[in-house]
Parts: sequence; structure tokens; C-alpha cells
Amino acid sequence: MINYRSLIFILVFIFFSCDRDVKVEESYQILNLLIRDFEETSILHPSFAPPPSGSYIYTKNDSLRKYKYFYDEYLNRKNIVISNNFFEIDRKKLQNTNGCNAFYNVNEFKFYENSKKLELKYLNSIKSNIIKIPNSKEIDVKLSFSKILFNKSNNRAILIFVVKFNDLNSFSSIVYLEKEFFLWKIKCEKILMIS
Repeated sequence: MINYRSLIFILVFIFFSCDRDVKVEESYQILNLLIRDFEETSILHPSFAPPPSGSYIYTKNDSLRKYKYFYDEYLNRKNIVISNNFFEIDRKKLQNTNGCNAFYNVNEFKFYENSKKLELKYLNSIKSNIIKIPNSKEIDVKLSFSKILFNKSNNRAILIFVVKFNDLNSFSSIVYLEKEFFLWKIKCEKILMIS
């Protein structure tokens, strides 16, 4: 005869452990999306200023110089260090943040007490330029992430993303994402602070 208490305990345990694993997998999907997005946007694409007053005409050499600069920047590997600790988001600050709050209601997201460390081995880079052991001479940029807050259905998420080039050159932004057709999409990203 099956002990119903044991069966209920096992089912509850499986349910909560699966929910935790789903959140971990979803978290790394979101973090990898943000890292790839940062890498793609950190390279300035060729652009041409308006010609100076008069009759200046851009030459082939002007164009080639711009494209050569873009190509050199593209080949220059930026060394990214990622903080392996999540930082906390304060519910009150999140409610008062002007940014993406038109897209969501803060009360629909779960705030968890215990934060976990970030496992760098699960992060991917387009150019494989994530440094696992930081060395101050090799760092071009440091990325930090807040804990990712999910709604009950695990199809909406919010986090804060911090990019630090040096002590006097950094910014943070709030990012709101939705899951569409099994893929996370950035629906809103607003700058919170620039220093």
C-alpha cells in the first residue's frame, strides 16, 4: 500500500526542484543574451559625418579609412570580466524607478532572499573573451548583474545590468524581458545611472 504522505512529499519536492532548475536555466539564457547584446553594440559601426560646408566630396580613401577603423575595432578583442556575485534589487527602488515600469507591475515579480553565485562556465561570448580569472592589466570592461526577478509564469523578467569601463566611466540600466516562442526578448532597456 502506498503511503500518501510520502507520495505528496516526493511530488512537492520534485515540483520545487524543477521550478528552481528552470529558473537557473532561464537566468543563464537571459545573461547570455545580455552579454551578446553588449558585445554587438560595443563596436561602433562605420558612420560618416556630414560634409563640411563647401563642396567637399568624400573619396574612396575616406570610406576605406572608416571601414578599416571599424574592422580593426571588430578584431580587437575586448576582455570582459563578469562579477560572480549577483547584487540585490530593492523593491521600493524598483517601484520608484522611471524606466520600464510602464511594461510591468512590480508586485507580480518574486523577490528571493538568498542570492546564488554566478557560474561563469555557463556564460557564452561571441568571441570567447570572458576572463575567468581577472587580471587588472587585461580588463577592458566589467559587467555585473542583479538577481533576476521572474513572474509566476516564468515568462517575464527584470534585472539591473551594470557596465564599468573604469572608475569614472560606467553606467547601469534596468532591463525588462519577455519570453516569446521559447526565446527571451528585450522589451525595454532604460539607463538608470551614468558616471
